[in-house]
Amino acid sequence: MSNINILFKEPLYLLLFIPALLLMLWPYFRLPKQHRRTRNRIISMVLHTIVLSLAIFTLSGMTYEIENVEIKNDVIILVDSSKSNESSIGRMNNFIQDIIEEMPDGYRVGIMEFANGNIYKAPISNNKFSVYDTYINSNQKPNVTGTDIAQALSYAHQSLENPSSGRIILMSDGRETDGRALIASSGIGNTGTRIDVVYFGSPMSDEEVQINEVKVPDFVSIGADISITVTVQSASSKPAVIKLYDNGLPIGEVGGNPVSLSGGTDTFIFDYAFSVARLHEIKVVVETDEDGILENNTYYNYVYIEGSSNKVLIIDGTGVEAINLNQLLENDYEVEVMMINDITPGNYSFINMYDQIILMNVSNADMPENFDLALKNYVEVIGGGLLTTGGSKAYQEDDMKDSVYESLLPVYANTNAKPLAIMLIIDASTSMTNGGSQKLNLAKQGAMEVVNALTDQDMVGVIMFNTIATVMIGPTPVAQKAQIFQAINNIQSSLGTRYAEGIQYAKNQLDNFPGNANFNKHIIFLTDGEPQDTGYMAVIAQLGPISLSSIAIGYGNGISRDVVQNMVRVVEGRGAFYDVGNEADLPAIMQQEALSVSSGYLNDDPFIPTIDVRTAALGDLVNLPELGGYYGTRLKDGAIQVLNKDSDPIYAEWTYGNGRVGSFMSDLNGDWSTNFFTDVRGNIFIRNTIDHLMPDIPMNDFDMTVQFTRQNFQSQMRVVNVTSEPDVRIYVSINNPQGVETSFELSKQSNALYGGLFKTEVPGIYEVTLTKQNNAGQVISTVTTYTAFSYSNEFNGFYDDIEMFDKMGEIARNGRGQILFNADNMFSLESQTQTKLEDPTLPFMITALILFLLDIIVRKFKIKFPHEIWQSIKDKKGSNSI
Repeated sequence: MSNINILFKEPLYLLLFIPALLLMLWPYFRLPKQHRRTRNRIISMVLHTIVLSLAIFTLSGMTYEIENVEIKNDVIILVDSSKSNESSIGRMNNFIQDIIEEMPDGYRVGIMEFANGNIYKAPISNNKFSVYDTYINSNQKPNVTGTDIAQALSYAHQSLENPSSGRIILMSDGRETDGRALIASSGIGNTGTRIDVVYFGSPMSDEEVQINEVKVPDFVSIGADISITVTVQSASSKPAVIKLYDNGLPIGEVGGNPVSLSGGTDTFIFDYAFSVARLHEIKVVVETDEDGILENNTYYNYVYIEGSSNKVLIIDGTGVEAINLNQLLENDYEVEVMMINDITPGNYSFINMYDQIILMNVSNADMPENFDLALKNYVEVIGGGLLTTGGSKAYQEDDMKDSVYESLLPVYANTNAKPLAIMLIIDASTSMTNGGSQKLNLAKQGAMEVVNALTDQDMVGVIMFNTIATVMIGPTPVAQKAQIFQAINNIQSSLGTRYAEGIQYAKNQLDNFPGNANFNKHIIFLTDGEPQDTGYMAVIAQLGPISLSSIAIGYGNGISRDVVQNMVRVVEGRGAFYDVGNEADLPAIMQQEALSVSSGYLNDDPFIPTIDVRTAALGDLVNLPELGGYYGTRLKDGAIQVLNKDSDPIYAEWTYGNGRVGSFMSDLNGDWSTNFFTDVRGNIFIRNTIDHLMPDIPMNDFDMTVQFTRQNFQSQMRVVNVTSEPDVRIYVSINNPQGVETSFELSKQSNALYGGLFKTEVPGIYEVTLTKQNNAGQVISTVTTYTAFSYSNEFNGFYDDIEMFDKMGEIARNGRGQILFNADNMFSLESQTQTKLEDPTLPFMITALILFLLDIIVRKFKIKFPHEIWQSIKDKKGSNSI
């Protein structure tokens, strides 16, 4: 039996119908009668009327209710017997009894009890009182430590012989810990089964105390103090004691740490240092005199301190490079040596098992195809350490320029160093000499030091600028020092400070002198004042292969250091900013700049390296032994130059992605570096350098990364195969806190992503071991990690009662049912009437639009009906036959 009720949200709009209709038809009635009777006029009038009606109904918010009486005479009662709902068992049983008594004859009923699982305590039967007795007298109980409403609804639905005549009555506090009840209820409701709910809420305990979280740092070192952060929530203010344990042994005082709880959320921090490298189970317990739920008073986390990274792979470029270094390292590291020619092309995943790779006199051309990309991934993504050393094949520009290999290093290869052409642009404004200032004279002296630092094959030109720029001398061979010095001495100061013209002149000079293509080109720009012009940055942007270093002198004359620094243009490692506060330092700084941009490749004169920047590679060393020579390179922007010789890098390092890279520009085969193996200072430097480049965590842990997502009693693991080898399988072995092992294969979800689910029901630490195998079953790598589980969400003592009630109401709406507050008349025709509200707004609007377009067609064109078209055809045939 069905009823349809039409409703209007804005009924006043209906009053517009008659006036609007009359207004719309008024032009029609003014037409002569013979025109009114034409077919198209009549059709247009009808279409107008319909469109107007649809528009008025849409404006008035017309809806209609369809009421269907649906008798659901197969009833299954679902009883939530989880821990959080145990105080409501008596009230639920009384409600069930009321339902049984209210239920008419001819109905069938069954009773199920659920929590973290289901028990069909009283199968469906038409003997309702027998069913109730069976339910009351059953001693079976589900696992009360969770609440899976979705599973219970699905189980009840599957137990119905005819879902369209079935009715499920859910009794619960709505505190779902597992499953997705809203999705399940929506699916069941779509099959015709009705879901009613009875909400049984229980007030939170005024004495409730629970631990919400225990946080520890991600990375912990032996002996270093860390903070263990404990978050406790309480329903009322009271004293408490927090006890902490490291693998079962008390942290701090045996009796625990007295604290005061505020009746809200409190955070407590405890300092601790670990003395052993191993797994540390951190257990925290909060104790009070009175408490509602005890299961949430214990919380687990862990700290895993692994031994130091110490696996080193030396890749020897000639077969004789690694002998001395291997002997020096073999007692402190796990060292393996292999020749670069022994690497099997395409099989590079083995490098990911080492914490550091040392390339000794290895050229880019030596590497098998794509080995450079494997090295890049090893350093940048996985976080491995890389050290390169010099030799007869290393750091050669023709071999390495613009290669992936060179991109990893903190230096540019510089074998084929071209001669250098430098243009000196010197500020000759009056501020350089005012008040007896010596800035201009010091700048001239510095310009001469630049000339003296270069070789006879290099070239130098000089430009002075103030209001205008003047080329004092174009690019001239350094061998003609007298002419260059004379040009420098001829510089005179005058008013003005204009940058752009001087830089443009320098560009023109460097672009056009004979043989300029065979030179590396560089500008040294020196000023003590703020520019009075604009456009200089546009000129700098057009310099092409020309590098530019800028020098800011002094602190007066409105000079902006940011402006001068932004002028720097780096090309192949040339280009730097110098902030010269003390004018007297200017000549030495200009000499240093010249040396830094003019280094050669093979430098075989003995020298003692100069310490430039102190890093962990030096430790406590204050000086180093002599080296017999080095290979010239250029420092990259962002790299750290630790050791130098006349501004040339000897040892440089930088961070590259997740890893660290160091480059030693001398050899380490014992030729130039003999003293580094015989002198304790050299030994210390080599060991410190290797230690510093090591990853913080051994590389084995970077081969696969694991992320755990808690789903109460289940944990989802997402494993990223960082090295992305094709056609591998990943197996997982899980040991729970009771020592029970579970093993399975992870499912491959994408090229590098694998996943799986496992149970976490026992509080404590879970050991998770991942094993990666290739198609032949060979183990590629093994990674062990951990995750913790403390207590089920069932024991969360703090929740929003209104939120739970609303959730139960939504379950009922999804299941085409309602919230029941008592059993009265729940089986009457009225209570079993399903009301469905329909909104025709969209169909009305679409129909009105179509009819409106049709009306335009009718009025604009002469429309013929099919029988008229047929008659026209017949008439034409008749006329043709005459």
